[in-house]
Amino acid sequence: FTPILDMKRFQDDPKYRVLIGQATGLPFGFTLNSSHGVLQDVRVRKAFIMGLNRPELAENLFFGLIKPVYGPLSKTTPSYWPGVEKYYPYDPKAAAALLDEAGWKPGPGGIRVKDGQRLTVHYHAISVIEPETAVEVQAQLKKIGFDIDVEVITLAKRDDLAMNNQDDLQTLRWLSGDPSCLEVMFHSRNIPSPGYAKFNWAHLKNPELDSILERAAGAADPAARDDLYAQAQKIIMDNAVFVPVHDQVNTVAYRADRIGYRWARAQWNVRFYEVTVAK
Repeated sequence: FTPILDMKRFQDDPKYRVLIGQATGLPFGFTLNSSHGVLQDVRVRKAFIMGLNRPELAENLFFGLIKPVYGPLSKTTPSYWPGVEKYYPYDPKAAAALLDEAGWKPGPGGIRVKDGQRLTVHYHAISVIEPETAVEVQAQLKKIGFDIDVEVITLAKRDDLAMNNQDDLQTLRWLSGDPSCLEVMFHSRNIPSPGYAKFNWAHLKNPELDSILERAAGAADPAARDDLYAQAQKIIMDNAVFVPVHDQVNTVAYRADRIGYRWARAQWNVRFYEVTVAK
């Protein structure tokens, strides 16, 4: 793995070549807990997503080497549905209108309020997974009236908050070569509870989605499977419980006099056994 800060330097140096693998599975994003707090209202969740300028965020943090994403599967994942790209474009005016409709009005310091409550979302950033992203999100969403309260926590703390349903927003990514990984994050059987560290942190309970995911996992016909997973992605997006942010990538730099480096299936691990010296 080569740090993003070094990738541009290696790209511009003729002595090196680079590989950027767009991993398959769930891209980097945020789960929005729909079971309590301000995020119970789907209008607030949609406003959250539409208030984020994801292309700008990716450019600022990763110098354009990592691309924004728009759905719960990366483009490199089988059964990816391109319809997700029509959802929730950056539109602060539309986001503000949704918040107005939901009863959240501008208050002191530009933070929206409703019944004396501030529009606060607690962002628990894992210390090993992009805490700098939280600062960017905090700044962008303040423009439409969100108070994003950022706290950098450990993995153990994250698991404790999730199991006890004490979180609002968590960062999540999931490497998988198959779209069935959606079941891990969005099937109701995987809602966490005390002592059970499961990954439906959004607390999404949708019987139709559960049924579709179960049928898709066992579908033998590729076209039918693609259709079922397209339906699943649509339901997830309609519920606005996952905020896709950017591709989850692996970045590798190598000497230009070597050829044959290849990504393994999920585009996360590099295969070395075909590497030879260039002639």
